[in-house]
Amino acid sequence: MKRLICAALALATALALCACGGAGEPDSPYLGVWTAVSARFDDGTELDIAEVYPEGMVLELRESGVCQLTLGEQSDPASWSESEGNLTISDGETDLLGTIDDSAIILELSGVYITLIREGADGAPAETESAPPEEPAEETPAETESAPPEAPAEEAG
Repeated sequence: MKRLICAALALATALALCACGGAGEPDSPYLGVWTAVSARFDDGTELDIAEVYPEGMVLELRESGVCQLTLGEQSDPASWSESEGNLTISDGETDLLGTIDDSAIILELSGVYITLIREGADGAPAETESAPPEEPAEETPAETESAPPEAPAEEAG
């Protein structure tokens, strides 16, 4: 019976915290979909996110302090709040901490720092597929030709 009461109180507390999310204002500059692009480890190694999470990672920050964290096919609702550039994402059991600004979110997950970029922002993937790299332009014969060699100067004698 005590466990049931504790569980009910914990649920009520979690719901109250979700309702009081600090960044839940409709005009928050952080609302939107953020896609993970890279992961940096404590030793300085940085990898493309596909090497760490092959199925990708997406964080959607919604109004009223609600968010959705998707890792591959697993998607979990959570709450979020922001205070002075620090971001907290909580699912009621675990808090993910990080930093946030207009251009990136950096979340710390067990010693791995995940960088997320807002979708549609410059340099951020608007879709999961990226465009193929551009090939260098071919040189035209006029560009490859060099000026004719100068004739040797006559020596004054």
